[in-house]
Parts: sequence; C-alpha cells; structure tokens
Amino acid sequence: MDVITLDKEKVLKSFIENKEILEKRNAEGIEKYRKGDFTIKFANAGKKKITVKQKKHKFLFGCTAFMLNSFEKEEKEAIFKEKFVRLFNQAVVPFYWEDLEPQEGQVRFSKDSENIYRRPAPDIVLEFCKEYGIEPKGHCLTWNRSVPEWLQKYDVEQKKRILERRFKEIAEAYADKIPSFDIVNESASNYNFGRKSLFEGYDEYGLQLGGKYFPKNIKILNETIGAIWKDYVRKGKYMAFNLLLKAFLDKGYPIDEIGLQYHVFGYAQDLGVNPFLNVENMLDILEIFNAYHLPMHISEITIPSYWGGNEVNEEIQATITEALYKTWFATEHMKSIVW
Repeated sequence: MDVITLDKEKVLKSFIENKEILEKRNAEGIEKYRKGDFTIKFANAGKKKITVKQKKHKFLFGCTAFMLNSFEKEEKEAIFKEKFVRLFNQAVVPFYWEDLEPQEGQVRFSKDSENIYRRPAPDIVLEFCKEYGIEPKGHCLTWNRSVPEWLQKYDVEQKKRILERRFKEIAEAYADKIPSFDIVNESASNYNFGRKSLFEGYDEYGLQLGGKYFPKNIKILNETIGAIWKDYVRKGKYMAFNLLLKAFLDKGYPIDEIGLQYHVFGYAQDLGVNPFLNVENMLDILEIFNAYHLPMHISEITIPSYWGGNEVNEEIQATITEALYKTWFATEHMKSIVW
C-alpha cells in the first residue's frame, strides 16, 4: 500500500477557519468550568519557603487498560504502565461478554484466568488501578456485539434470565470497586444487531437491570459515531442518539451520564471532508447534549495518523488532538475524555 501524505490545509480547514472562535470559546470555558478558588492556611508562622503542588484533579483523562498482560516482552509492559500512570487517572476495564465468559458459566474475573489478548481479567486491571490510584470504569454490560456464541441456543426468555445473571455476577464482584459502568452500548447505531444477537428491547432491559443491580453506581448510556456525528450531518438535532436518549429519560430509565464516542474512521483521502472534523457541527452537537445537564464523556477516541513515521501526518494528528481535547475540556458538563 502506498503511503499517503495528508493535505494539511484540507484536513485542518475547519479548524483554521474557526481558529479565533475556538480559542475564545475554549479559553472562556476552561476558565469558567475547569477552575476554582481555594484557600491555604499555614498553621505555623515563619520564613520557610513553602511549595504547593497540585497532585491530582477532578477531571478524568483516561485510556483503555486492555493491553495489560498482552505484551510479548516485559520491557514493553513496563513502558506501557509507566506512560499510562504518567498521563492518565482513569482506566477502562473490559467486560466484553464473549471474552469474559467464553464458556457458559465460566467467567474470567480472576488474575489466574486464561489470558486473552487485549482482554485482561478485571482483577488484573483493578490491581493496577489500586496500585497507582487510578479510577476504574467498566465497559460494557449490554452490547449488541461481543455476544457469546453459546447464548444463541436459548430463546428470548432464557436470554433475558442469562443476561440478568451476568449483571448480578458482575455487580456482586465489582459494584463496590468500580464507580461507573457503560450499562448499554451503541443501541442507537446498531440496534438491529441486538435484535438478532440478543432480543427485541434488549437496550431498555439492560437499563432496567442497571438500575436493579447497580443502584449506587454511575450508569452511562454510551453511543457510537453513526448515531451522533454522522447522523447530525443529515438530521441535525434529530440525530438518532439524541432522540433515543430523550425517549429513555422520558420513560424514567436510570441514566446518570452520557457517553459520546469519537472514532474518526474513514479513508485517509477522505479525512478533509470527514464529518468529525467540522468545528461548527462539533460545537452544536456538544451544546445539544450539554443541554441535558448530565455529566458527559468523550468515551472512546480514534484520531489516526494512518501511517506511522510520516511526520506531516503525525503533525496533523497532534494538531487535531490538541484542538479536540481543549474543546471537550472546555465544555461545561464534560466529565472525562477517555480511550
């Protein structure tokens, strides 16, 4: 495959045209929403020099911990951990059903479970989090993909009972250890997959189970790109996830927070017209979900350079990443940026 060098002006066109608007908006938002006043009282008088250093912050910058125990060499594992701890204060714990329970009734919770690439057992991730003071987040309990093959031999009522058993087991093991979970994942974009792999209304049933088994945990409704950024181009505020979220809240389902995925998928040559890289659209979408007055998360992220080692592409990737992170960080109800 030939290496394509991205057209910087084309890819960054919207960021360049809206540079002043974005900088003003982000500076004001960060000042207003991410800062606060505090008072320090010194008990002892004297002339000693005092140094004050902020050790942690409330905002969550996170990453998946999926690569724990997945490197072939210990040196790479050590580098991964060192960089993770230096950069992030939240880690995503994988609860993908087909990998967590590859054989019916045999869940991979413990450290001595069979190792699966990029799917470390939850206990491995939690041990890492505890050692370094990192907040864990569970992902994901109800999803139309990653459904184990063995489930397909059951009818709808049996599937419901088994899904409830899954919630119960995870809650008993981790509800007191993991503050937040993506309870339902990607049902606005890929509902039809769930109708086949699970059952009709699986997303609403998952939300009900979340309320039953995780009453004290933060319950997140997480959605992927098709029902948000792509759908907005065609439907504006009537994008699928906005309509679904409103409907679920109107029904009283226990949704505490909102997860917005941001995977910039597509071919390199199309990146300049990618719907994700339109600043005006992005700001409007953020305001639409900000209006719910619920904590929000940029919950999954892909910002590609396409070919590693291409300096121009990596410079563009860095510019986009910085602009996006500042914009998300400056949004009033944004709570985390993770993946």
